[in-house]
Amino acid sequence: MKKLIKCLLLLFSVVTAVMILNEKSVQASDSFTYPSAYGWWQTDNGYDVNRVTGHMVSGDFNGDGKADVATLYDYGNGAARIHVFTSTGNSFTYTGANGWWNTDNGYDTSKIADVVAGDFNGDGKDDIAVIYNYGGGATRIHVFTSTGDSFTYTGANGWWNTPNGYDAGRITAAVAGDFNGDGKADIATFYDYGNSETRIHVFTSTGDSFTYTGANGWWNTTGYDSNKIKGRVVAGDFNGDGKTDIAAMYDYGNSESRIHVFTSTGDSFTYAGANGWWNTTGYDANKVTGRLVAGDFNGDKKTDIAAFYDYGNSETRLHVFTSTGDSFTYTGANGWWNATGYDANRITGRVVAGDFDNNGAADIATFYDYGGSASRLHVFLSDNAGSSYVTKSQVQTLFSDVTVSDSMVSSLNSTLEKYDITTVPRIRFFLSQCMEESGLGRATIEEGSDSYLNNMYGPGTSAGRDLGNTQPGDGARFRGIGYIQLTGRYNYQSYSDYKSDSNIMIGFSYTINNYNPWELSGFWWKTNGLNELVDSGASVEQVTRKVNGGYNGLSLRKQYYNECCDIIK
Repeated sequence: MKKLIKCLLLLFSVVTAVMILNEKSVQASDSFTYPSAYGWWQTDNGYDVNRVTGHMVSGDFNGDGKADVATLYDYGNGAARIHVFTSTGNSFTYTGANGWWNTDNGYDTSKIADVVAGDFNGDGKDDIAVIYNYGGGATRIHVFTSTGDSFTYTGANGWWNTPNGYDAGRITAAVAGDFNGDGKADIATFYDYGNSETRIHVFTSTGDSFTYTGANGWWNTTGYDSNKIKGRVVAGDFNGDGKTDIAAMYDYGNSESRIHVFTSTGDSFTYAGANGWWNTTGYDANKVTGRLVAGDFNGDKKTDIAAFYDYGNSETRLHVFTSTGDSFTYTGANGWWNATGYDANRITGRVVAGDFDNNGAADIATFYDYGGSASRLHVFLSDNAGSSYVTKSQVQTLFSDVTVSDSMVSSLNSTLEKYDITTVPRIRFFLSQCMEESGLGRATIEEGSDSYLNNMYGPGTSAGRDLGNTQPGDGARFRGIGYIQLTGRYNYQSYSDYKSDSNIMIGFSYTINNYNPWELSGFWWKTNGLNELVDSGASVEQVTRKVNGGYNGLSLRKQYYNECCDIIK
């Protein structure tokens, strides 16, 4: 018996050790991969990064699901251009020296208080906003809206302006985010009233202007010195509630630092307390100034913070503070990346975060100054991927008639996450219906001539009336798009309202070119109650009736469902 107990204990110890090792192997993915010192873009001369310091932002400017980089370049004498570096997923494409917007005179970059990026008009593409200081308390917020391949300057009056009373020079930090949760990005500023009086002013977007929500701000106090957070303020959804919050690393002196968090309620900020979500007496906040960014680096849908810490003598470490939802966990002084040959001072004011490879986790890009107008855009890729419900191999097996790309699988996983198609039964039914509706992925646009579709789905037909088609030509204009096809005026209008994009009502050609077919399918699936139908124990016949309006292709749908049951476990 004693020998048996000893053997059992030994077995338990071995199993426990294996579990611990497995746990550590998972944690080992908490790192950044620095692909190459050559970067995702580089030039040996002709691009002086010192002319974009403090004026570099990231966002999905072309709406393809991958974050890009934009810089507002100072050419001197009032000449300025917005250069864009679009991501291919493994490199940046420089779209040309003329930029997506340019002017030969009249735009003095020295008067820029701050530059931020966000989807201010809610069309799915990120825009750029500039807080411009006209002096004497006159301030305007200029907006450059993205068309997908250029920026439209919406005028010198800006989306908000005042002739006096708002000194942009007193703004110690500006950030952008959807603070009220309405789907459009807003702007928040820390305004220094002097003597440690600080207020967070918010400018909410209406889609074509900003509404200043008042001088009292969404938060104010007489005991907070905003000069002690300069260069260390970021925005993100730190508690995962769908509204953007603000975090600031406060310098208490003598290497005492705290990360303060201001969580959004939708119309105000709640200060989580002076102790912050993280604090220590052994971290010099000044060593990360101008190099602090926010993003979902571990892919858990909560925003984290990363900082390039300067240890001196070109030793740099990339520290990460992961969010738990109500605190930050410091993942260690070694950081998720470190090197002894990387001078952090050569990237200060030129560090941004975004999902550049579209894998569901945020990455970091830095514009490194090599001197003499030589510069490189370095990328630090997060080794964490976002939620993955299906693999490329599984999708390729199911959609065997097409070549499945990494981006296709990434978009599918993002859609499954976004529209709660996250249980095995929901995924099986969703994919099997997509397989039949799209001909195993071959068709994401409904086939047929305009005359045929107008005859089938025109306003005078029963099918057309069911789809909400009311105007001549609606049958062709609102033909089905997506793997499960979004069809008819009613469904297009529903999606247009959801995305706050009236251009969707132009019809199928605009919509399929600007929105991913998986996204369209996921939207239709969720808004039509398919998740709940599947959860109720529905049969293939019942799901088919809801998707198709009848039972067309039922035998194939049953076959595809069985295939999904074999592959999706």
